[in-house]
Amino acid sequence: MQKPDLRLHIGLHKTGSTRMQRDLMRRKKHLTTRGVEIFGPKNLRLSQWRYFWETSLALVLRKKGLAKGVVHNVALAVEIAQSNACRAVVISDEELAGSINKILKSGVLYPDIAARMRCLDPVLRGGHVVVVITVRNYADIFASLYAHRLKTRPLADFDTYKKAFLLMKRRWGDVVADVTKAIPGAKILVIRFEDVIKNPHSALCHTVGDTRLGKSEKHHIILQSPSAAAVAALHGLRGLKRRDKKARKQVMEAFPRNKHPAFDPWSIEERQFLDQLYRDDMANFALINTARVIYSDLSRMPKRALVKTTTPIGGAANVTQKS
Repeated sequence: MQKPDLRLHIGLHKTGSTRMQRDLMRRKKHLTTRGVEIFGPKNLRLSQWRYFWETSLALVLRKKGLAKGVVHNVALAVEIAQSNACRAVVISDEELAGSINKILKSGVLYPDIAARMRCLDPVLRGGHVVVVITVRNYADIFASLYAHRLKTRPLADFDTYKKAFLLMKRRWGDVVADVTKAIPGAKILVIRFEDVIKNPHSALCHTVGDTRLGKSEKHHIILQSPSAAAVAALHGLRGLKRRDKKARKQVMEAFPRNKHPAFDPWSIEERQFLDQLYRDDMANFALINTARVIYSDLSRMPKRALVKTTTPIGGAANVTQKS
């Protein structure tokens, strides 16, 4: 039996992944009737106990990559779709790409994404695979990742991490190149977070690979990062136990983003530097040409419409630049 087409949406973190997943689940019944299965984080992630056991064992054995149970769940999702004679399956979970903790600890974007994707490659072989990656400007994603993690556990001041972030040892081109090499048979679709916010319906259609998803519903930001005031208040909870969720939730409710400025830890010069790097990288995505990596510029598309033309781009080996 032929494998269904696979759309693997790996986020990334803080780029609208949760909203995308909820939009997909809202359309699950409709998509199922048209031969498309949807699997999200609830289908893929392990229980806390099993995840702790498997990751602890991996540390002892010095193995890198995804937990064995996660790879099994991805394989099971593909098998279910195949047994149901589905023409396509959409798998979405940003944790497949890596963890926020490792980004903060290493100071670079998704340092182990290559090892994680290599674990999935054997499962994905034999079918048409598209990996969907959403990227975001560097200044905002580093600040958002930090503030988001601060909601659940104490962290040092942002300045402790800033120096490593500003070195920019890994950029989006490096992340995309790692995925390209780790899953040789896949095409990579790159979407900008800024376009997802402005044109969410087209982003959803691109992710699913289907233009007939119906009208977009009203979109809400699902997981907003803490405001600047909330970040300051959360730092005041350092003496509390990590699992004191109630106190942290109260802080978030007391300083909501719609009433308080966003957390912005960068100087004007630092933000200008990071924003320029991001603009340069997006320009490179649009200029470099391969058959495997596609850069979708949704900013030029009308809302609730999907333009079928995309600009092929690269960031991996064997690329040729347009003359």
